[in-house]
Amino acid sequence: MAKPSDAAAEVSAALDQSGRTSGAPHNTPAAKEISRARRVEALSMRLAGLPIGTIAERLGISESRVTSLIDNLLTTAENRTVAHMRALENARVDRAQAAIWARVLEGDIKAVSEFRRLSEHRAKMNGLNVPQQVDLSVSVRREMQTALAELDHMLEAEVIEEVVSDDGDTADTPE
Repeated sequence: MAKPSDAAAEVSAALDQSGRTSGAPHNTPAAKEISRARRVEALSMRLAGLPIGTIAERLGISESRVTSLIDNLLTTAENRTVAHMRALENARVDRAQAAIWARVLEGDIKAVSEFRRLSEHRAKMNGLNVPQQVDLSVSVRREMQTALAELDHMLEAEVIEEVVSDDGDTADTPE
C-alpha cells in the first residue's frame, strides 16, 4: 500500500495529466473522480503540515477553495462514519428487540418495559424525538398576562410598604 505522501504525488500527477478538469463537464464520472482526487490531495498536503496558501498555490486554486475541498472531504467521511455507526447500533437494537418480542406479545411487563426503553433509545439515536410545541390560546395568554400584572402590582405594593415602614424606622434615628 502506498504511503499518503506517495498517493498525493500520484493524484497530483494524474491531475496534471488530466488538465485539471478545464473544459470538462463537471457531472461526468471522470470529472467527479478528479474532484474527489483534488479533495484527497488537498487533505493529504494539509495532513503533511503544508499551509493552506501553499496547497492553494500547488493546486492552482484559491485558499477558500482549498478549505472548502478539505471541509467537504472531512464532512463526507464523518457523515459516512456516523451513518455506519447508526446502522450498526440499529441492528443491535433490532436483535435485542427480536429477543424479547415474544414476551412483549404475551404481555410480560418487564419485556414491555424493556421494549419501550429500546424504542426510546432508537428514536433518540435516529433523531426522531422533537421538542413538543406548546400553543397557548389567546384566552390562556390573556389570563397569564393578567395574573402576571396582578403579581407585579402585589410586588410593587410590598416594596412600597417596606419603604414606608423603613421611613418610619428612620424617624427614630438621630439626624
